[in-house]
Amino acid sequence: LMRGAIPGVAKNPRNTAAALNNVKNAMEYLKRRRNMPIEFLYSAKEVVDGDTDVIVPLLLQIKKAYHG
Repeated sequence: LMRGAIPGVAKNPRNTAAALNNVKNAMEYLKRRRNMPIEFLYSAKEVVDGDTDVIVPLLLQIKKAYHG
């Protein structure tokens, strides 16, 4: 797991654009993991919009990538 903050992520995003930027930065970090599938890593808008059809499988992929 990563220790510390992801560069470019606002601690308290004040609007949707800042939240979208945060999600995109986090996804860019996740893309660096060799075992992280990219299927949902280009779905930042859906994550910000709260689309559970994207969020739940993305979280499961993250769990698998980091904990096998």
